[in-house]
Amino acid sequence: MPSRLFEVLPTLLFRPLASTNRENYWRLLIALYEEFFGPDAEVPPASGWERRQLTLFIENHLEQDDPWQAEDGDGQLTPINNRANTYLNYLTDAGWFEEEQVGLTRSLAMTAVVSRFLATLQAFAEETPAKVGAKMRSIEDTLRRVLDPESNVYGDDFIEAGDSAHALLTGIAAMSLNVRTLQREIFKASTPGAAIRRLFEDYISKHVMADYADLAGADHPLARKAEVLNLTQEINFGEHRERIIKWLAERRYKGDAATAEAAYDKAARRLSNVYRL
Repeated sequence: MPSRLFEVLPTLLFRPLASTNRENYWRLLIALYEEFFGPDAEVPPASGWERRQLTLFIENHLEQDDPWQAEDGDGQLTPINNRANTYLNYLTDAGWFEEEQVGLTRSLAMTAVVSRFLATLQAFAEETPAKVGAKMRSIEDTLRRVLDPESNVYGDDFIEAGDSAHALLTGIAAMSLNVRTLQREIFKASTPGAAIRRLFEDYISKHVMADYADLAGADHPLARKAEVLNLTQEINFGEHRERIIKWLAERRYKGDAATAEAAYDKAARRLSNVYRL
């Protein structure tokens, strides 16, 4: 059974993102994450970042851009250092940061779970249309590595190919055409031809498939769908299936063949679903 969300995340985590200043807290969170906790940030001290470093960063952030609305008695007339501490306290109380007192120093850290969750939210917010052709080529190449007798990580490769196929299908399904949007676009245009052009140029390429224009070429985004399905079938109905399950059981699941088989079958289903593209 999947874990419930708040068995993994702090219960109050979303409180700042549901407040009057939710957009400002979101921008502040991303700025703090990228500066102190993200993959491009400097490696933090073992004890975490000193609280004062974060409050100074927030003060600079407010001096450059201050669209915050008055909330709980704090407005733009409140001294900026007080506001910086208030905003940081709110984020910390909600669970975005963990604060620890070491001697006279107060330090802040972000747990691995919260950091990973914020990275997921950031990726979702900044998601661009899928480059279907590139993703299909990547899946095909990964499946060929699974069949390569020289490979020693073919179990991981197979699971990765399944995850990539699932992510591609999920992304396209989530951004699939809405009938009302289609109707509005058609009625706005003077001719059906203009409506179709506008639909693809203004909607499809910006929200669904970035490389849709390549559909007219020999190497169009879906050209490799049949090959991905053929490779999946070759793996699934040949000797490779048992080889992969054995590899997963030995190297990833502590000898648990049932769990390894379930992981294999899940990846195989995801790859077979490519036919829906």
